[in-house]
Amino acid sequence: MERRNITPGERDALHRFLKLDLSFDNLLIDVHGMIEIDILSAERRFTSHFYLVEPPLRVAKSDIELAIQEGQSGRLSERDLVRWATMLLLNDAYVWEGEDEDEIADALNDLSFGGLELYERNRA
Repeated sequence: MERRNITPGERDALHRFLKLDLSFDNLLIDVHGMIEIDILSAERRFTSHFYLVEPPLRVAKSDIELAIQEGQSGRLSERDLVRWATMLLLNDAYVWEGEDEDEIADALNDLSFGGLELYERNRA
């Protein structure tokens, strides 16, 4: 697939995914095959056929908190929480620079590799 700039609709899909307003599967549909991700194998793989997304989408501490709440309440499945965190970690369209960046990175890593159990264990 040939690299290209992201369209406004695709950028919106990435933003809605970040805010938990779009499922993982629907995100992949909405970006029209421009993102390939395999998180089920032993070696995770991510390929984006977009040029660098500018400006990037900012992940805030509040986004992490919302995902945790949704996971704890059961409104977001463990599988979907893991896929959400993994997409944010691997996709360079998302950034979390600033005062909370270490906390956000740690939370995303925990959620991506061990779901709520690892996240909660590391904060106990």
